[in-house]
Parts: sequence; C-alpha cells; structure tokens
Amino acid sequence: MTSKERLSRRRLLEKAMAAAGLSAAMKFVDRPANGQPIQAGGVNKYSAPSQLKITDMRAIRIASNYDYPIIRIDTNQGVYGLGEVRDAGNEGTALILKPHLVGRNPLQIEPILDSIRNFANQRRMGGGYSAVDIALHDIAGKVYGVPCWRLIGSKYRDRVRIYCDTDQTADPKLFAARLLRRKKMGFTFFKMDLGTSLVRHIPGAVNTRGTATTKGLQHLCEYLVAVKDAIGWDQPLAADHFGPLDVNDSIRYARAFEPYDLAWMEDPLQVGTLGRGDSPKNWQAYKEITESTTTVINTGESLFGLEEGFRPFIENRAV
Repeated sequence: MTSKERLSRRRLLEKAMAAAGLSAAMKFVDRPANGQPIQAGGVNKYSAPSQLKITDMRAIRIASNYDYPIIRIDTNQGVYGLGEVRDAGNEGTALILKPHLVGRNPLQIEPILDSIRNFANQRRMGGGYSAVDIALHDIAGKVYGVPCWRLIGSKYRDRVRIYCDTDQTADPKLFAARLLRRKKMGFTFFKMDLGTSLVRHIPGAVNTRGTATTKGLQHLCEYLVAVKDAIGWDQPLAADHFGPLDVNDSIRYARAFEPYDLAWMEDPLQVGTLGRGDSPKNWQAYKEITESTTTVINTGESLFGLEEGFRPFIENRAV
C-alpha cells in the first residue's frame, strides 16, 4: 500500500466518523416542540414551509369570568395555531376572516394581516384580527421551532410581573379580605373595581348625573383605605370601572384618590355602551385629565393599531 493510498483511506475514515457523530448529534436534538417533532435545524420535519397552506379556522369558547373565544387555524401539514379573540369578545369577528385566509401560506404573516386590516377597528372589533395575528405567529413558531418572541425580536427578560384584578364587593372588609387572599397566593401587584355603584345606596352619595358627589368620593376612598390596610400601603394598587365619567368628573375622582398613591386610575372616560371614552379621538380629553392631577391615568386596552390607536396618546403624552 502506497503512502498516498494510506492517506486517502485515513481521510475516508475521518469523514465516516464525522458523519456518524453528526448523525448522533442530530438525533440528540430531535425533540418535540409543542407536540410536533422538529429537526436539528429547528424546522418541523413534517412541514415544508413553502408548501404550507391554511385549510380551516374554527372557534371555541372557554367559560371563565368572561367567555374567552379561542380560534384554531389549521394547515395542510398538521401544524395549527391558536389565538385569543379577547375577553368577552365575539368569535364572529375572527370567523368572518376565514375566506380571506384559506389557501394562503400562514408564514406570510404581514401580507395576510395587511389584507384583513380593514375588517378591524377599535375596541372589541379588533379582537378577530388580533386572534389571527396570534395564531399565525403560533404556526410560524412551531414550523421553525422557535418561541414567538424570537420571530419579532430579542428577549430582554425571562419573567413578567402580572397583577391580579378583583371585582367589587359592597362590604369594604370583605373587599379587603379578597385582595389579601390574592396577596397570599403570591401576587405582588393588585387592581380593584371601584365603581360608583358601590355608594349608590348611600343618601347624597350620587348626583343626578349618576356620578359620586364629594360625600360619595369620601366613601369610595374608604374602600381604598380598607384594601391598603390589608395588603400593605407599600403594595401597588390600581383601580378601574368608575364610569360613566366626563372630563370634569374624572378630574374630581382622580384628585380625591391622590392621597392613596394609586398605581393608576384606569379608563375614566369609558363612557356608554359603545365605549367612546377610550377612542383615539379623545387623547385631548385624557391629556387634560392627566395634567390636572398627580394620580396616574391609564387607558389603551381597547385601542387598535399604533398609527390609528396609540400614536396620538404617546406623542402627546396624554396618559
């Protein structure tokens, strides 16, 4: 055997060993992602991304404190995505979009969302669009074997602090006890509903407009004292569900709450069944309230879109 032949065989053996090692490594990282097997490269082995097509959309409701509509978008390769319409939303706002989705590649997220944007609007009318947005990202994450945050940017933290909301209770002591139970569950941020209806039974507490008088506000503040005494004055506490309030009443409420250092006063202008209070057109009203009190003012859960919803509030520092 010549030296050249020995060298050639050695290289062949080295390549064979390298191939065996690579094969073992690929088997080692072959783990399921959300129940769907993936390859070492992170791509679902049963998915050919360029040939992926949406085949169906269905919806169910999860009964809880609200009915939560959840949609499921199915594809021709068995990969599916889930999306939430929003609390107390209507799954019809998502299902109406089905004809615009079937047959399209779900990985073309931005083109799909651009094509259905005209069907969305402020408040719960944007819920269907949001559900589709979430479901498409769910599909993409499964196909590529990465979490959704990786699809839209980088990770800055591993944990997110959440708050626990609490429906209102007529008895201040019982109200306080309910929030204390939440603290014992491990929550470190709290919110309570503080509606005018809590004091409606008290003579002189509610005016002819249906909002709290000075006397009524004093009684509402007693709820804040009871809760803060229970959970601790150093614990962040927000309040919600005041309406219906106009700008002047919102300012009165906010100023009455100043001694209690609320984390925020939420959606004071949520007026009427159509909820025009948190409309993007109302940023001037919110700015007037914000500049008239030291209580932090919060809104936005029903705004839709950066340009048509949030930008006026952000650029004008309205909240």
